[in-house]
Amino acid sequence: MNQKNQTDDFNFFEKYSHNTPFKLKNRFTLSLKNKTSLMDIIRLIVPSRLLKSRKALNLKYKYDYNIIKNNMQSVFKKNEISFMNYNLDFSESIKSNSANEKVIILFNMLSLINEIFIKDQYGAKQFLSLNEKSVIFDCGANMGIFSLFINHLNPKAQIYAFEPASLPYKLLTKIIKINNLAEKINPLKLALGDKITKATMDIVHEGAGLSNVLEESQYRNYHKLEYSGKEKVQMTTIDQFVCENNLKHLDLLKIDTEGFEKQIIQGAKETIKKFKPVIACSGYHLPDDEKVIPEAIFKLNGKYRLQVLDHADKNLIFY
Repeated sequence: MNQKNQTDDFNFFEKYSHNTPFKLKNRFTLSLKNKTSLMDIIRLIVPSRLLKSRKALNLKYKYDYNIIKNNMQSVFKKNEISFMNYNLDFSESIKSNSANEKVIILFNMLSLINEIFIKDQYGAKQFLSLNEKSVIFDCGANMGIFSLFINHLNPKAQIYAFEPASLPYKLLTKIIKINNLAEKINPLKLALGDKITKATMDIVHEGAGLSNVLEESQYRNYHKLEYSGKEKVQMTTIDQFVCENNLKHLDLLKIDTEGFEKQIIQGAKETIKKFKPVIACSGYHLPDDEKVIPEAIFKLNGKYRLQVLDHADKNLIFY
């Protein structure tokens, strides 16, 4: 399958994810094909919050998975997921007995691929240097989709993927291993911030932790999410990491860390002053991000220019 097939498939995924009538129509059509009982048809169509039924939720996840799989045949190879020649099968990494959790992780993975590969959320095609010695920091790597995209654009780049939470880090290392990318992508189980310390993360267990957040982050004050656990993580600064690893340059710094972006920038003062990397930073987690983050960057290095991208979520690109 070529890239156009995969782009078309992700257009279907996006429509299915965000267009409720379209989703209900697909569920209903499949239920008729499967000769589903009337009660199960009701479970598929009526919002879960009204039914308050675990059985209804399980049924919806099952149908959603099958609909997506059947309509994204350039992405699904039997039960494996592949995109742009990457193998993204993660099932063996998840020991949970919940089939629903695996479906949620799958949908989050597809969402990340859509936002990063298809929409180029962080502007990598425009701003990434193709220098064969490029050094890239993926801060808030999650399961590593941005790192894969960078490797796709510049296979000779050296990528450092920082992800502190255990489940997404496990998925990240699995994806690196099965794609033979250990020499290209370095997974690091570290949080980044403005100090070297032990920190605590609030964990969302379902969905590969797309909303895991450090307790110190103001993100929790503005986004009411249900966290089901806590995890102790090691925090360092970019300046400390650059010094310890004797890095001679940094070309691209991507930061998407659930409201902890400003602290990471403060911990990268000397790196930003010295190397002036392109910075692709989330600008939507906190209400004042679009004001405070540029102020912090320009204070450190006044040679930057700013471009705001809204390809998926809003991102601030300093170059």
